[in-house]
Amino acid sequence: MSRQLRVFLCHAREDQSIVNELYRDLKAENWIDPWLDKEKILPGQDWQTVIEQAVDEADVIIICLSHHSVFGDGYVQKEIRYAYDCALGKNEASIFLIPLRLDDIPSIPRRLHAYHWVDYFGAQKQNEYLKLLASLHLRYEQKIKQESLSASVGDAYSQQQTTPGENKQPVFVDRGSHIQTNLKLVDSKSKKKPKQIPEQQVEKEPAGKKTAYRFPLIAVGFILFSILCVVGLIALGHRLGKPKPIESPALTELPVTSEEPTAPPSTVNSSTPLTEKDGMTMIYIQAGESVLGSDQGDADEKPLQTIFLDEFWIDQTEITNKKYAMCVADNSCAPPSHFGSPNEKVYYGNDKYDDYPVVYVNWDMAKTYCQWAGRDLPTEFQWEKAARGVNGLVYPWGDKFNGVLLNYCDESCPNLNKADGHFNDANVNLAPVGYYLNGASAYDVLDMSGNVWEWVNDWYDVYPNGVSTASTEFGQKFHVIRGGSWQHNMYEARSSNRWYFSVASDALNDYTGFRCVRSQ
Repeated sequence: MSRQLRVFLCHAREDQSIVNELYRDLKAENWIDPWLDKEKILPGQDWQTVIEQAVDEADVIIICLSHHSVFGDGYVQKEIRYAYDCALGKNEASIFLIPLRLDDIPSIPRRLHAYHWVDYFGAQKQNEYLKLLASLHLRYEQKIKQESLSASVGDAYSQQQTTPGENKQPVFVDRGSHIQTNLKLVDSKSKKKPKQIPEQQVEKEPAGKKTAYRFPLIAVGFILFSILCVVGLIALGHRLGKPKPIESPALTELPVTSEEPTAPPSTVNSSTPLTEKDGMTMIYIQAGESVLGSDQGDADEKPLQTIFLDEFWIDQTEITNKKYAMCVADNSCAPPSHFGSPNEKVYYGNDKYDDYPVVYVNWDMAKTYCQWAGRDLPTEFQWEKAARGVNGLVYPWGDKFNGVLLNYCDESCPNLNKADGHFNDANVNLAPVGYYLNGASAYDVLDMSGNVWEWVNDWYDVYPNGVSTASTEFGQKFHVIRGGSWQHNMYEARSSNRWYFSVASDALNDYTGFRCVRSQ
């Protein structure tokens, strides 16, 4: 790897002084290119965009943890979550996230518990810095190996033709032993290739028999093509007018469910436009017991338990741009903070996207809309029951993942750190509400998994019978979002998964929306 190792420094503004010191020390290493916002962001640049791009391009992210960054509010919270999201898409053997404690904080964010940290303070500070360098050195070697694997044959050939002395690698200094060592490119033939889904082996046709087989193959191909055309025309007649996702071929190696969604309990008027304000179709959820939480997920989802809920009605889909615009036109709602989307300069207010979910709305804006419409945001418990049904399914449609039943980070996802190459869900980013009819929950509620995260009414806090120390973020600091989004993976699309944003600014993005409920 001819370039330097890109190291992003994630920190709270209050820790600027000590992080500046770390930046200078790393900068002095001839093989490290540290990234610090104060040094890298130029006047006039969109600092949020520049930071996210730097995180995406980083080889290593050092998360500086202190009382300010862990227990305070601010953009650093979003940086930490974004960095963790990127880490999920990395090889587990690769060093990517390095937590670095700047003071003696009692705990670190739960999602960083799996990573060994550096104690960059006190008497051990210098020794810990040497350990950090050793870790970065190892990451540099990992990057060299990865790049040698992906190098083309032509590049390999040109490297072999390089005369002695021309192909120089940076010199690394082990400050403990003061011994200099030169990194060497490892022969790409000895590298393990990433695991791939087994493909069906096809027996090669002997060269001497190609002519003999050609005519029968053409005849069979013509007959099959004719049959497929007829079947396609018949199917088109049945599907006309009903938008469906384009499903990729089933992969038998993946745990794709063949189960039909569990039927909901018998209800009265199971779906009806309950409100005249915005004409939203709502689904009736009858009173009764439901499953909450999971013992297989994150600590904040525990324990798996049964609770009782009164009856309620929930919006069948997420609130759309068109419906939200009605509230704005009534001077009751503020418009979204941004009118664009990932692929459109004008998304909100564009007739083409009337039936797409409204985004760039925070918790207050979502709450205001629901109250204007005569409803409210759902509680976590209401949302989860509508998504999981009475049987407590892992996903709205069943217990096994199927990537064509929701809009998530699939093979076409721009978030390469999370992209799942096993599926094509037919949408690159945002999708119209109600697009994935086969992904409905047992109650026939749509889009409960993927497309956009959805605000709920609750603070992010410990569950009944849960452990209060499961998260340092518990309390009246953040509001919960549920369901995952087009930018997130299948683990985050689980119906028991919980995440959170601050009330005001954090959710002004293109992957968070909401729906409403009415409890009566």
